[in-house]
Amino acid sequence: MAAGEMQLSAPSSGWSRARHAMSVSWLIYVAAILVAIWIVGPFLWTLKSSFSPQNDLLSVPPQLIPHHWTLDNYKGLFATLPGTSPGQEQLIPGELKNSLIIASSVLALNLLFGAPAAYVLARGPVRFRRGIVNGLLASRMVPALVLLVPFYLLFRRAHLIDSLQGVVIAHLAISLPFTIWILRGHFARVPLELERAARVDGCGRLRTFQYVALPLTKAGLAVAGLFAFMVSWNEFPLALVLTASPRAFPVQPALAGLYSLQGATYLNYGYLFSATVLSAGPPAVIALLLQKHFRQGALAGAVK
Repeated sequence: MAAGEMQLSAPSSGWSRARHAMSVSWLIYVAAILVAIWIVGPFLWTLKSSFSPQNDLLSVPPQLIPHHWTLDNYKGLFATLPGTSPGQEQLIPGELKNSLIIASSVLALNLLFGAPAAYVLARGPVRFRRGIVNGLLASRMVPALVLLVPFYLLFRRAHLIDSLQGVVIAHLAISLPFTIWILRGHFARVPLELERAARVDGCGRLRTFQYVALPLTKAGLAVAGLFAFMVSWNEFPLALVLTASPRAFPVQPALAGLYSLQGATYLNYGYLFSATVLSAGPPAVIALLLQKHFRQGALAGAVK
């Protein structure tokens, strides 16, 4: 009897373990779906609302699916706004262009100046290397609001207020230290044997950096470039203080001032949603294009 009971209990215990594992798997799937909805849901709602007419946006309860889809909200960004003086056009398209110019310039300058500086910190004979690296990392702990008054006074004396160049310099100042810190770690992981072989073959320090170190750190360059672009694109306080007219406004201050542009008596929520979708488009496209290198760069060094 004891042997029979053991034979009967063994399959039942295995079945219970299988049911437990299946239950855990379902719980993980449900949790992942809820997290995905929490993350993606607001953007999907904004995207849906940007194609919804004004009546649907003001309806109570809210319409999950619009009665009809429309492009009027996007067309309105390029036309004269209701409730404004004749000839006053929406400024979002021009400000999107300004943001693209500023963020692209910050990305390019970060890589142009950050890569050589990081390579020197990783390979060159630098005194106080540890202090410099810690200082670069500590600079990210300084809030941008602390820099508003010094930047404004300095740029006003240099006649850079209300100019794209001034915003680029300010964004470069807050993003370049972290770019150097990121790239230094990637250059430090390049095998020294490859660089020594290049030196034996006649390559100088510059050619070794150009033809050996840079190609092996493409993932790190993608991470640093994407970080610099996102910091510049989403930065708000400096851009708001250092610009004073639409010719230099980036898109983030424009979104904040969209209510005042439309007037207190008329507010088209469709314009707000469509402008938000347009402002989120370029970073999303760049992230999708660089996602392969971004994954490699973000996980570099996690496994030896």
